[in-house]
Amino acid sequence: MEKKIDELPSRFERLLDERQMNGPITLAQMQKLVDRSPVVNGLVQTVNSMKVMLEGRLPTADSTTVNTQGARPKYDVFPHPDGKRRRIPDDWEFPKGTLQSTYVSWHCGDPARKISPIKLLDNRDFSAVKLKPRGKRTHTELKRLMGFIDKAARDKGVPPKGEMTQSEAQHCFSYGLQGIEVSLQTPKGRPRDVTNLKWQSVLKFLPKNST
Repeated sequence: MEKKIDELPSRFERLLDERQMNGPITLAQMQKLVDRSPVVNGLVQTVNSMKVMLEGRLPTADSTTVNTQGARPKYDVFPHPDGKRRRIPDDWEFPKGTLQSTYVSWHCGDPARKISPIKLLDNRDFSAVKLKPRGKRTHTELKRLMGFIDKAARDKGVPPKGEMTQSEAQHCFSYGLQGIEVSLQTPKGRPRDVTNLKWQSVLKFLPKNST
């Protein structure tokens, strides 16, 4: 490629000299000259291919699923006091927010802090002292709850993907919410907004036979 670039000015000058022998060359003629030049076209194709490859849009030996922006999300591993590195920082806790925000964290993690989606965590991550002994159990409960939403969204034709943007997760949640079999009324007859309930509360309100 470097050789083609080095040769380009001299070749272009020769082409201009040949054309100018028949009179002054116009801007339109120059444009046609550039468009028809195999050297220029070859260079453009090479540059475009390199651009696409750098953006991660071409499959490579170590390629992974890309998100809708075409960029691979990068998640950090964090050092812990015991000398081990985990996909969550030492101060990490399971989300305590609403069902909707927790669903987004389940599929997207914390992009600002480069923390992995919760669905990708495993026992090695939960072996941190602060998460013992509830880490594995809490993850299992959360996985069950998120599974209801995922299944309902999938049945509606909006299946969750391996890697999702936050907007995609929100979209998926809107279709999968009906998978949460919780009464829309409180025992006193007041309306209940399942979306804004804490996920732990939703888990308690689920029928015991929910599968």
